[in-house]
Amino acid sequence: MELVISALLENGWAENGRTISEQVRIPTSRSPVFGKSGGELATFGGRLRFAKENRKCTVGKRTTYFYDSDNPEAGKPFSTNDLDGITSECKK
Repeated sequence: MELVISALLENGWAENGRTISEQVRIPTSRSPVFGKSGGELATFGGRLRFAKENRKCTVGKRTTYFYDSDNPEAGKPFSTNDLDGITSECKK
């Protein structure tokens, strides 16, 4: 993640907060009963967000996602390990 963040900052992207974080219980093979005490706690969200003009980017442990603020559904996901692809996308 550090290399992705460095590439974004070097190409004019600015930090823009984090995505919403939510902690929920999910059923797992170790604790399949779903209810008040079943399942295991998992945290979703909390990804770092960056912005440049009308484009935004979220960076997580496994995925980095670029999108236009006008149309977030039409974004482009990258594996966070794909530094070449991410660097080329953040230069646009």
